[in-house]
Amino acid sequence: MYQALLVDDEYMILEGLKKIIDWEKFDITIAGTAQNGKEALDFVEANPVDIVITDVTMPLLSGIDFVYEAIKRGYHFKFIVLSGYQKFEYAQKSLQLGAANYLLKPIDKKELEHALAKITNEIKAEKRYEQTNQFVISQLLYQWLQGEDMLSELQDKLGQQRQLSGQAFTVLSVQLSRSAGPEEWKKWAKEQAFYYAFTTGTDEAYVIIMSTEQAAIEAVIHYLTEETGDETIFFVGQPVFSIKTVPESFASLKEMKERAAFYQHTERVNWYTDRDPFQEEMDKQMGEVNQHILSRDVSQISLKLKQFAQMLETNEVAPDLARWQVYMILINGYLVFDSLNSPDFKETAKDIFSVQTFSELRRLLEENILPIQAHSKQVKYSELTRQAIEVIQQDYQQDLKLKKVALGMHVNAMYLGQVFKKETGKSFSHYLNEYRIDLAKELLIRSNQPISDIAYQVGYQNQGYFYKIFKQYLEHSPREYRERFRKEVATNVVYHKEESMKDD
Repeated sequence: MYQALLVDDEYMILEGLKKIIDWEKFDITIAGTAQNGKEALDFVEANPVDIVITDVTMPLLSGIDFVYEAIKRGYHFKFIVLSGYQKFEYAQKSLQLGAANYLLKPIDKKELEHALAKITNEIKAEKRYEQTNQFVISQLLYQWLQGEDMLSELQDKLGQQRQLSGQAFTVLSVQLSRSAGPEEWKKWAKEQAFYYAFTTGTDEAYVIIMSTEQAAIEAVIHYLTEETGDETIFFVGQPVFSIKTVPESFASLKEMKERAAFYQHTERVNWYTDRDPFQEEMDKQMGEVNQHILSRDVSQISLKLKQFAQMLETNEVAPDLARWQVYMILINGYLVFDSLNSPDFKETAKDIFSVQTFSELRRLLEENILPIQAHSKQVKYSELTRQAIEVIQQDYQQDLKLKKVALGMHVNAMYLGQVFKKETGKSFSHYLNEYRIDLAKELLIRSNQPISDIAYQVGYQNQGYFYKIFKQYLEHSPREYRERFRKEVATNVVYHKEESMKDD
């Protein structure tokens, strides 16, 4: 229904206007009446009005002066001017202000109905245009914020009155506790002077604020909370300092919301935090986990996995990065204890890329990341064997021999060899070669170093001998292994991500 205001200083005229027209026929309801221009101005400031029918000459403020002042204050409505005088200057002023019609008293019913029909048709057309235009602008804005090159087209569509300008911007995601329509957002934007707001559904909107100051952002949040309810959740994106980088603020929101959903930890107001400082700590702990995997000490591996999981959660590492890190640990675990062709590896890899919460990923990391046979082989080595393994891990680059190690430990070489093989299931030389090959596998996977450099780095002075031992253990040359592995990992990642998308 269109809201109409009737303004005339004669009570009988007002009552007559109410009765002379079948207002429902024109989808109009009488929102109120006023007996002078000042009352009318007060009314439109407090109530939404689509149509005004006003007399010209009234006390305190004339009809024309009332309309002029309302327009100046930013109120927009269609209006018809009534007058008992056939004066040209009244008609001229009315038309200059944009009057839909100028009617003489006494009112001719057909003339008024014709004017109302014209006005309601115009309002319908304007609303259709506004809705279409608003939709197009929202689409362009959304595309631009996602990184598409739409800024020039967006500026053209916005026109001169609403050009994007400024040096400081912050994008907010507002997850509403109740539905809010475009008209409400338009009103809120006007009252809070933020640049733009657009919805992606009935319960979420994005707001661009022309400021990076926390006080200004908090003022907007406080205002919107009062309008929408205390349960509304806000994500405050990365502050940016140019028009071209506004999409970066929008992109940061996506990551923030993904983290909140993944770690199941959401505040009412969530502020952007730079996560880069945690990268060094993550790399360090990742290295420690892989080092213990190479040592095959399952109890220590389990401890380090728990610590690694805690670090991921404490720092709320981006979900995709967290999944990838866990996947790389899975690869190292199966490289050392089993095979990448194992059905268990493929199943766990699929699970890693499909989990939706960190609690699920933590369970996989702590319980399923190592092959079953690794857990079944948990052995408490004697102090003698532990010392020998520590020497291998520390001095694998040197020319290690059992006799030399036994001498350093002040024990008989034959006795050390017998104890070592009994507890590990491998001779000292076999264990040393296996450890070196495992290190080489990791370097082949994680780096682009020449194979000759890798051979030297893991303790083989002779590249040919390194090739021979590597092929003996893995049935592939180092180069074949690198190419095959990278191809398989790439295939696995694409496959599991596609499967995850299908499940969603």
